[in-house]
Amino acid sequence: MKTSLNAPLRMLIGLVLVTALHGQDSEYSLRFYGNGVDDIDRVKIQIDDPDNNAPGPPADIGAEDFTMEFWIKALASENLAPQVSCGNKNNWILGNIIIDRDRFSQDRDFGVSIAGGVIFFGVSGEGKNHLTICGKSNVLDGEWRHIAAQRRLSDGKAWLYVDGVLEAEGTGATGDLSYPDDGVPGNFCNGPCTNSDPYFVIGAEKHDAGSRFPSFSGYFDELRLSNILRYTDNFSPTRKPFVTDSNTVALYHFNEGTGDTINDVSGANGGPSNGVRRFGGSPSGPEWSVETPFDTTLPVALNELSLHITAERYILLNWKTVPEFETSGFEVQRKGRADRDFVTLPGSFVAASALVHEYTYTDKSATTGKWFYRLKQINSDGAIRFLNTAQIEVTVSGANPPETFSLLRNFPNPFNAGTSIHFNLSVAGKVNLSIYSLQGKKVRTLLDEQKSAGKYIVKWQAVDDKGREVPSGVYFQCLKTGSVKTVGKMLLIR
Repeated sequence: MKTSLNAPLRMLIGLVLVTALHGQDSEYSLRFYGNGVDDIDRVKIQIDDPDNNAPGPPADIGAEDFTMEFWIKALASENLAPQVSCGNKNNWILGNIIIDRDRFSQDRDFGVSIAGGVIFFGVSGEGKNHLTICGKSNVLDGEWRHIAAQRRLSDGKAWLYVDGVLEAEGTGATGDLSYPDDGVPGNFCNGPCTNSDPYFVIGAEKHDAGSRFPSFSGYFDELRLSNILRYTDNFSPTRKPFVTDSNTVALYHFNEGTGDTINDVSGANGGPSNGVRRFGGSPSGPEWSVETPFDTTLPVALNELSLHITAERYILLNWKTVPEFETSGFEVQRKGRADRDFVTLPGSFVAASALVHEYTYTDKSATTGKWFYRLKQINSDGAIRFLNTAQIEVTVSGANPPETFSLLRNFPNPFNAGTSIHFNLSVAGKVNLSIYSLQGKKVRTLLDEQKSAGKYIVKWQAVDDKGREVPSGVYFQCLKTGSVKTVGKMLLIR
């Protein structure tokens, strides 16, 4: 049914606030798809300029002791490299490659991959003496895993920790691993490997050397490079973003959420060692994602965002919050379908209130077309967080009113033994419906599959993913499809 623009058209969507009450800066991660071709679906950090003999940036590790640590989340169905043997060989390059600091057919390189479901850490020292050590635990289970790989310069000893547990160690590849300041890329890439050799690459096999050397598919977050051996015993990885210190030579939070620049925020002398996101492929990656390994709370400050198209053909934004405490204010950002990045709308800053409050902003500059909006939260300490990670699409057209994607109220609510969750899907797509506790912990995944357009009802029997009854309390139903995310609140009373 067509609706006249003389009547306001309203879309309501509850937003997931992916920061805790006092906040943290890593709301985003990168989602790679293992394309492994055409220099795309990867992050590239340049560590040497082949045109001169000047030293590289601080991210050019290997001339002293070093530690690489990061978080990954991946599935076995997307990373099919089989188990390979470990020892004094270069077999790490046969796994689905997560980090690639290789030099094609030359020495002084290293990297991290997954093969047969376990982590491999490999190095090739000066003179091509090799070492590959392999982990023990399965990391392809869809859970966030902390990986730490260390190497000592004096004797070439290497260590591999998975979730803080030492799983492998070995000695066998000695010498300096940093990229030679006078290094010359080999002539192995249909010409000199100048577009791959002098780079530290995340998420892909850097040379696109073929299917024998597959790339990583999954989520990647928080990379810290250090010039010391950080761990001497088993440890408990903190569920917070890495912090910089005097031994941090590069640090990447991946919380930009847009664009192609990956910022090194370590503050190390000689830096920053910024990277570049090389986006592309099918599916296109790496894409920005709100999946992170850190404890999150759903929702805390932002309760609801609504969009109206007024009779004057303006777009009216309205959002409601509970007390924001450390929030200075909000800015409204917008992008069109063909735009690569969001831009802040002029004059859109709205100061935050210490009380429960309702905010409005009218966008008078949007022409006929499709637009995406999000809110930029600015904290009193200057930290920035993008609260509306669910971009809302609105069509400003008399003939084509906004398409409806909605999560309706569950019934009954409050409920005792079970409740039915209703939602409408305007176009076909991948749909995820999950239940979260008040503390932000995922309790149950009810739906995670492709669905055609239509109306749906999904029942939740108040049990978790292991079939155990959950206690009384407030829970949130989170519905995601494509880039849109909406949340509803419900109360279980036993």
